[in-house]
Amino acid sequence: LLSETLCSSLEAGDNVTIWCEFDESLANTIFWFKHTSDSVPLLIGCKKFRASGPSETCKSFTENERIVMNVYKKNTSLTITAVNVSDSGLYYCGYGEERISPKLSNSTSLHVKDNNKQNSVDKMSGTNDCENKTTGTNINLFENKTT
Repeated sequence: LLSETLCSSLEAGDNVTIWCEFDESLANTIFWFKHTSDSVPLLIGCKKFRASGPSETCKSFTENERIVMNVYKKNTSLTITAVNVSDSGLYYCGYGEERISPKLSNSTSLHVKDNNKQNSVDKMSGTNDCENKTTGTNINLFENKTT
């Protein structure tokens, strides 16, 4: 997995897409996780990868309408629509087999500002900005501002 440092500060209501590149020769299942300081990592996306056809959602996983995962030949995306403060945290992808510990990417930090508060606090670090929060990531991030 490739790495680069990334952190994004968003406003409530924004849309965001996170990209992750993986080794297609080693992947048959692709995962996305979210981690906050007050929880264990939470599985938020799981798809079976097929090089010759469309991916399908893992049998043991229920998709969320607001958090959509897509899988392509060598990368995967996670799109979160209308982000809110509870979406703040570290996000990372992984790949491997469904019942075996996956190979994980480095994490990226999403910090969602509460429009109703002047200074909102990030759940991972207790700070209100993105400085010094990421360990690096293998993704590109694209924000879509809502108007």
